[in-house]
Amino acid sequence: MKIFLIAIGGKVMSELALYLKLQGHTVLGSDDEIFEPTRSRLIESQLMPEKLGWDPKRIDTSIEAIILGKHAFKDNPELLRAKELNIPVYSFPEYIQGLITNKKRIVVSGTCGKTTTTALIINALEQHGLDPDYLIGGEWKCKSKSGLKLSNSSIIVLEGDEYVSSALDDTPKMYYYNPDILIVNNIYWDHINVFSDFTSYRKIFIEYFSMLSKDTIVIYNQEDATVNEIVDKSFNFIRVPFTTPEYHVCGNRYIVAHNGNEFFTNLLGRHNMQNIAAAASACQAIGIDINKFYKYTENFTGIRNRMELVAHSEEASLYVDFAHNYAKVRETLKAFKETFPDAPLIACLELYNYSCSSFEYIPLLREGLVFADYVIIYISPHNKRASELLMLSADQLMDIINIHENIHFSSTKEGLIAFVNQLPYRKKTIVMMSSGNFDHISFNKIMV
Repeated sequence: MKIFLIAIGGKVMSELALYLKLQGHTVLGSDDEIFEPTRSRLIESQLMPEKLGWDPKRIDTSIEAIILGKHAFKDNPELLRAKELNIPVYSFPEYIQGLITNKKRIVVSGTCGKTTTTALIINALEQHGLDPDYLIGGEWKCKSKSGLKLSNSSIIVLEGDEYVSSALDDTPKMYYYNPDILIVNNIYWDHINVFSDFTSYRKIFIEYFSMLSKDTIVIYNQEDATVNEIVDKSFNFIRVPFTTPEYHVCGNRYIVAHNGNEFFTNLLGRHNMQNIAAAASACQAIGIDINKFYKYTENFTGIRNRMELVAHSEEASLYVDFAHNYAKVRETLKAFKETFPDAPLIACLELYNYSCSSFEYIPLLREGLVFADYVIIYISPHNKRASELLMLSADQLMDIINIHENIHFSSTKEGLIAFVNQLPYRKKTIVMMSSGNFDHISFNKIMV
């Protein structure tokens, strides 16, 4: 079969392309920009487009299927040509659906904690010798591991994102995965560019739950009010609640207690203890002894850019985190305050994505930023989504966020570095939060 991937440069899109080639298909693709390490991977597998950019001449009637990546827009010239020729067009999750129908499917959903919970389950299943397939949105710290693994395994663990599947397909990605076991950690408003208010965001979870079969095991956070409200509706599935496990912090390390036994974890924060509890319930549902699960978790080192320590000195510890909505910012900063209660907490937040760049959404960030002793808000001059924010003065931005007087705004990475370095705090914790990259800032310069 001849398959063409529009936006092949995406992490999981490139991995799907490699899988399809190994299955014997003829695979082609395109993208307008491809970064490392994906670029090298595509070159090595002879899947790198001859030139970057979109060219409708690449699309002809010999192509039997188009897979559309999330970075391609409706007016993409290759997509338009494919539609003219009536070539079937699939979104990534729609295509994945056809590859996993005969597998036992564990899907992790909710607003926060999906990637970490997914990784915890994969880690436990691998150590238990089950060798699962998986789809995960984050990047493993082990560079040899991919975000997509497909094989003849009888089980797959999928991160069930609620975002739309593609420019042509408004279906939330998770709808395509038809879980045998579903985890829902929490539900907070997110993706403001798609869901204009919390009611519309909440609705997709109600619809998702209504689609589940009576045999689906739903593992849900009993401490989340919105999750409980939805689960309590008269849906016909198997309910398995979980709560935050008993834990304590000892010397900046988290110890989880279960059935009289104690297990340590490299993860930080109450929200990650909930992620562990959710993953434990999922593994227990497929027959793994829960004490074995907790023992497996002691070896789990986490996912890149999830509360990841990237630099350390006698004066400071610097972490990076993917927090990019109000709930994630809140849970991340609460976790650092709980872990390092005596260390000054410096929160650097880049207003990068649609939610963080929205005048309506920004005030919600207050409930998380108040946990920091000092806040630096970074707005990149290259970020078109934040162009309106760049036109505001510092006083106007202060009025919008309105937390405390220890707040600074910067639109250059040099200014951010200089400001952090002149702060008088010693032995401080610095947390860089963004779904972007602070314009490829040098973390070592912050640690000077």
